[in-house]
Amino acid sequence: CVGTPAPVTGLSGVVKVAAFSSHTMFLLGDGRVFAAGLNNVGQCGTGTSTSPLPTPVEAAAVPTAIAVGTGIDFTVFALASGIVMMVGSSPGPSPRERTSLRGARDLAVGYGTVLAALGNYWTVSSCTESSAQQHTANTLTFQLTPAEALTAGTSITVAALLQTQTQTNPSLPISGPAASAFGATASWTQDTGTLVLTVGSALAGGSVVEFSAVLVNPAAAQTPTITAGCSGNEHIATTPLPQSCLGASMPPSWLTRALAESSTDAGA
Repeated sequence: CVGTPAPVTGLSGVVKVAAFSSHTMFLLGDGRVFAAGLNNVGQCGTGTSTSPLPTPVEAAAVPTAIAVGTGIDFTVFALASGIVMMVGSSPGPSPRERTSLRGARDLAVGYGTVLAALGNYWTVSSCTESSAQQHTANTLTFQLTPAEALTAGTSITVAALLQTQTQTNPSLPISGPAASAFGATASWTQDTGTLVLTVGSALAGGSVVEFSAVLVNPAAAQTPTITAGCSGNEHIATTPLPQSCLGASMPPSWLTRALAESSTDAGA
């Protein structure tokens, strides 16, 4: 410490500072976190217990964050995906998820207490498909369950639906139990692989939002990472869907296979 305030050199774009008795965390506008101070149990998030850290070092063991809080010998990070990670006294230098705090948008941390301001998030998110065959029409069925209600005007964006052969269509038909809440259409953009649905009538929190769209599979196998997010009146951070669709792992095959002959006479 110093007797009078002094600038912290080497850092810019700091939007939040969290400090406790022995370590300080700096959250930057781009989501990176830097730390300085005591790190004997890995509380600075560097992935090691090298201590002390006299100048700020990036907390590289934790992905980019939207909020950070410090306790006596631990640090809590809220990620844009809704996941909350903790490092320090109990988990040690390796981050561990705090599942009970999932969905946190802001944090208030004390000596040994964590308070989280919860935002909206998907409690369930999945994608299934009807076909893995290349060049084939594939019905993709999405199930998304928001923790809170989605009001009219909110947009759900399913992204990374790449390499499909379905051309851009601002009114792509959708089906399924929740299709009517979106006017039974979605805006499809082929180049970016995005499917945008606008909520026309409110969807209750905790309800399963299920809808389907037909896209033509890619011409070659791939390993996409499809995501779903929400913006507008409500916000849900872009979240990867656990199931893999549009992988197009099966090569094309004959739709029909038949052999015909002109005669059954012997010797003919």
